[in-house]
Amino acid sequence: FPVLERLLNEMKSSSVVNKQLTSALARRLLSIAAGATSEVEIDMKEVNLADVCKKCEAKSATLRCQPCNHLCICSACVSQVLPSEEDVDKLMTVKLHMVLPGQSPIYCPDCKQAVMVISLVE
Repeated sequence: FPVLERLLNEMKSSSVVNKQLTSALARRLLSIAAGATSEVEIDMKEVNLADVCKKCEAKSATLRCQPCNHLCICSACVSQVLPSEEDVDKLMTVKLHMVLPGQSPIYCPDCKQAVMVISLVE
């Protein structure tokens, strides 16, 4: 963090005589910088995990289930969810698959709620 480093350098070059306070302040600035860095890393891990397919856990999820609104299926795994390859092809073309009354239910891989619509998110 350049700003904190600059403040620390200014503090060292200033006329502050109390070495104990200078040392305490330097430790606190380094602690703040370390805390901010670890929070950013945690946030990035949460973002990356949130976008991963819940079936294969390897590819980015590109399909959203409704009404639960979970983005949780990748284009490779959708064939495991939909009843036929024809439905998969249609979903990729039209960007939407609706479960009609009387059809076999589809369940969200994330929350296991019945899905009414699967939409392709680009």
